[in-house]
Amino acid sequence: MQVDIGSSATLREAREPPARAVRKPVVRVEGVTKHYRMGSELVVALNAVNLVIEEGVFLAIAGPSGSGKSTLLNLIGCIDTPSGGRLFLDGENVAARTPDQLAVLRARAIGFVFQTFNLFPVLTAAENVEYPLLKWRISRADRRKRVDKYLALVGLAKFASHRPGELSGGQRQRVAIARALVIHPRIVLADEPTANLDHKTGQKILRLMRKINRATGTTFVFSTHDQKVLDMADRRVDLEDGEIVRLGARIDGEWRFAAERDKP
Repeated sequence: MQVDIGSSATLREAREPPARAVRKPVVRVEGVTKHYRMGSELVVALNAVNLVIEEGVFLAIAGPSGSGKSTLLNLIGCIDTPSGGRLFLDGENVAARTPDQLAVLRARAIGFVFQTFNLFPVLTAAENVEYPLLKWRISRADRRKRVDKYLALVGLAKFASHRPGELSGGQRQRVAIARALVIHPRIVLADEPTANLDHKTGQKILRLMRKINRATGTTFVFSTHDQKVLDMADRRVDLEDGEIVRLGARIDGEWRFAAERDKP
């Protein structure tokens, strides 16, 4: 079964700007499998997964360790490739692209936010945010305008010249968010973005990302164990043993599930 998250008007929150009022699929996953060979054992990380993610959603992929959520996030982010099936980004089958083509696609269309921040310690906050743009054919002045814009958006304009070691964990994660957004991505993928933050700081980071999601219509997809993320999300995908067991949307503050795997 393929389930379209957010396509029904009853599952839609009309928070994006008018130009994005009609949501289109950003990601389409069709019969995707992923397996690994560990010695003589074949490990199935994902098994025939079907999913559509539309633009503007704030989606959490949840499940226990080993459920396949990080694998699914890596496939959507073109960090890894499926063993079988097809995966489309903006209508293009990325499963058929070469590693070099996937690298270009990641640099142009996908923003990443990691739990370990992944900032360059020798670069300033501004230089870290600017880094993804260095291979673009864009003037230094235009790069600086973008950097200034997104550092201001995450509330760090006055910390532009600070290096990561001079920033708190929450501030470093804000730099990572600005870096993810500076390329104007079609989708931002966040792998356990609150895992290394205390509860209060994690809440602030989530509220910031939700605010950006609502203001810009940027699609956010999280891989998470964190209940705080699930409480903030408006869409969710629950995985177990490499399969989707539930998909749902939050309506009037309550979860409504569009599908659930029959359990013995």
